[in-house]
Amino acid sequence: MASERDATMKPPPVCPHRRPWFPACCALLLLVGCAVAARAYDAVPEGGAAPGVVWAYVTHGGYSRPSGVSRFVVDGRGGVLVPATPAAAPADLPGAPARIVIHPGRRFAYVAHAGDGRLMIRPYRIGGDGAFVPLAPAAAPRMPEGETAPWFALTPDGRSGYTVARKSDTLWRYAVDAQTGALSVVTRDAVEALDAPPGASSLVFAPGGGFAYAVGDRRIGQYRVVAGGSGGDGVLAPLSPPSVDLGTSWPYPRPLVLRPDGRTAYVISNGAGVVRQFRIGADGVMAPLTPAAVSLGQNAAPVEMAITPDGRFAYLIYSTGNKIITPFRVGEDGALSPLASGAIPTGDDPESIAVDPSGRWLYVLCRVNNASAGKEDAGTIWQYQVGDDGALSPLSPARLELSDVPRAIAFLRRGTP
Repeated sequence: MASERDATMKPPPVCPHRRPWFPACCALLLLVGCAVAARAYDAVPEGGAAPGVVWAYVTHGGYSRPSGVSRFVVDGRGGVLVPATPAAAPADLPGAPARIVIHPGRRFAYVAHAGDGRLMIRPYRIGGDGAFVPLAPAAAPRMPEGETAPWFALTPDGRSGYTVARKSDTLWRYAVDAQTGALSVVTRDAVEALDAPPGASSLVFAPGGGFAYAVGDRRIGQYRVVAGGSGGDGVLAPLSPPSVDLGTSWPYPRPLVLRPDGRTAYVISNGAGVVRQFRIGADGVMAPLTPAAVSLGQNAAPVEMAITPDGRFAYLIYSTGNKIITPFRVGEDGALSPLASGAIPTGDDPESIAVDPSGRWLYVLCRVNNASAGKEDAGTIWQYQVGDDGALSPLSPARLELSDVPRAIAFLRRGTP
């Protein structure tokens, strides 16, 4: 006879894994989860960016037609650029877009245009969907008439911005409103109109924010960023010595490129077939590396260099006629040496080169010259994977066809802390 305890005992629970419907439900949930993950980069998220989404912004246009800013999502699985709509900024901006700068706080963007001989900087707020919302006023105060300054750069803390005035060889400072992102010209004095090297067209800030460098046609100006100076942070003061001599004429200088650790710098010129390389001391002063220059070969006309975020590899593009990307390994001391994988083909007329924030993908913006066909110039974006050894391999598709000339590219990672 069963005991009273046995009669009142409940049967033992059935393990969920043994229920007949459990495996099917798990499989369904897994499929749904995979589909959601796969779609994360196939379409632009609505109402905000998903965690880890990287936006790519490409300025495009020219002097003969309005300019705009296109918006893409970087496919996290394959690296290709996926067009997003609407565009970041409509194609109704005057002048050729020279540069796009993302604020360190990731809430604002600035597009520099060289319109009617003067620099115009258009500030934007970046919406949750990655599109640009114009700020008021729609454009920052312009440089004086007759000045040409197709450059804009922000200090790493985002509190000041600088342009380079080529006619007067001076650096001009803007204050950045931390709440609205609006720009205002700081009252001019001897500091705000700081001397720049003759022929300078760019100003680059070291990653740590303590120093800045402007490349001219014969020398590099070097500056200290003064915190809490007159008019607020971001004032520049010349180092001692105030410049580094490049030794010979340096025609058509390109912006200085800094290794991410800020300890090595590289300088190229569209009229010189070498890369000059420098080490940067703790005091910000530059000194030549050994060797001081790396030859690029006869008739090489370098346009721009990009370095991977880990500082291990560098890539160089050239003017029309040299349709290749040259890869380099960056040594422990910062010296460049060509990779064994050798050069790889790219588009006809490269305008810009950039590596995405992950360091896995590289992009080259190229012009397509349609003058012989009596049409407006167009463009392409060539896409590559960066291997563990630094070698490049084309993505699929290898390039995107654009109806306009791409000028510059900038990246923004959204949805992450």
